[in-house]
Amino acid sequence: MSTRARLRPDERTRGEIPRQAMADYYQAQILTPRAAVDHARANARLEGLTADPRLDGLLTDIASGERDPEKVLQELVAEYTAST
Repeated sequence: MSTRARLRPDERTRGEIPRQAMADYYQAQILTPRAAVDHARANARLEGLTADPRLDGLLTDIASGERDPEKVLQELVAEYTAST
């Protein structure tokens, strides 16, 4: 991946991963919706983030194709901006 081109395996990158690179990577994964959510959580932990457990249901709905990710994102942004 271009963002890690000159880094050692144990080094973190500060470079931005292009959106298309992420989409290509995740589209190549063959996972059940539950495994996809677990994978996303593990990736977040690798980046030092902790996701709100209530997001599991939303992520599962997105991974299974039951919900449109753009609509879920709009709902979350509206919810978090209304509470600030």
